[in-house]
Amino acid sequence: MKMDKRRLALVAHKTCFGRWSKMRNKILFLVFLLSGLMGGILYSYEKADGFTEFIWEKNFGNPIMDNFLGCMAVSSKDQALFLAGFSLEGSNRPVASGTFWIKKLTFDEKKIEGVYDETIPSSVGLVPVYRYVEAMTVIDDDELIVLSEFELNRPVLMRLKKSGGVIFKKRINDLLETDLDVRFFNALSTKQNNVLLLGHESENALAVLINKDGKVLWKRNWNFGKTNFLLTAVPTNSGGFVLVGNSGSYSKYGLGSSSVFLLRVDSEGNQLKFASFPGRRGDICVADNRNYLLVYDKSENSNQNIYLKKLSLELKSENETHLDDVGLGFEGFRISPIGKNNFIVTGIKDFKLLVKRIDVDGKKVWNNISGNENDPDGRWFTRCDGLSSSGGGFYLGTTSSHFDRDRSLELHMPTIIKIKENDQGEAETK
Repeated sequence: MKMDKRRLALVAHKTCFGRWSKMRNKILFLVFLLSGLMGGILYSYEKADGFTEFIWEKNFGNPIMDNFLGCMAVSSKDQALFLAGFSLEGSNRPVASGTFWIKKLTFDEKKIEGVYDETIPSSVGLVPVYRYVEAMTVIDDDELIVLSEFELNRPVLMRLKKSGGVIFKKRINDLLETDLDVRFFNALSTKQNNVLLLGHESENALAVLINKDGKVLWKRNWNFGKTNFLLTAVPTNSGGFVLVGNSGSYSKYGLGSSSVFLLRVDSEGNQLKFASFPGRRGDICVADNRNYLLVYDKSENSNQNIYLKKLSLELKSENETHLDDVGLGFEGFRISPIGKNNFIVTGIKDFKLLVKRIDVDGKKVWNNISGNENDPDGRWFTRCDGLSSSGGGFYLGTTSSHFDRDRSLELHMPTIIKIKENDQGEAETK
């Protein structure tokens, strides 16, 4: 099937649960075999140059189920994180049924509340189920918009109350009135309580703005002659967006020649500016009223060369800083502002969780790497699923893994990590 190859080509660009390459599975198998069994549920540890506190880790339902965190969203009103993911039932992952879940984690009480659960069968007719929860965002302070995909190239948009009641559940293809293959990787809410959807339509980069009722306000496509897709965006002061995407020719492992492109569009989605340079993946944030910061990967193979690029509002490159090298990496890095002229960059390095605090020019303030020998439970990190600031700290959503010797399986657990610093900007210890 043609789109099966396209899906594999995107492994390296936006990995939610279930997107595992054969190469990585073999490597993880050996790694987890040596790392031992998991231990306690709640613990903390510290490093001299940074402090990381594990505040929550939990399997949902049956403790032998495989659990993946897909995405998360912050609600300042509730002082809570909303988490969405999937639990697999049984060891036969390609055909296993499971549960799509949404949970609420309060900042202060560290309390977990169930919001929504839906049983997903192993197939829809003759079509195997795909288990992707792509994105979630908060609208109207009281509702959630969730993007999921459990049928190949037929994503679903859900609007829910925070209490769990479903307001609507619609297929994106019906909203767009198209039979083409559609895939979305991100959903961002706006000040007007609209939602920007980012992805591709038959390998053309796709951006769609909808209102909270699911009505399409505008739809825009871009084709640069290769495989093209949009990954993320930031709003502009004028009501438009700066969109970030990739264009390239990819192998089934997501490797190959690639370019990162940026599009500045107005409030109606009309293109105003365009920039492109060699690279892949990419995450962007607003640095100040004059600049954007983009963290991306320059490599074309299974290694990663992570760089920070400082861009003007006109999308012109002002400077570039090398942040780190990763010997084997399939994940993108994320960036988010913290305080004045400081930023948090997170990703996976050598199956460990890497957290950096940098200034606006990419200079390191502190650096922390966690997992394996630093982790008392021998756990390994395999994905970075979210990064949000609220409630007096940073909350990082990730998936930690261990090897179950009894079943010869890699098992995955959704993990929320809180990163805190004191008023002097030094690492806080306990």
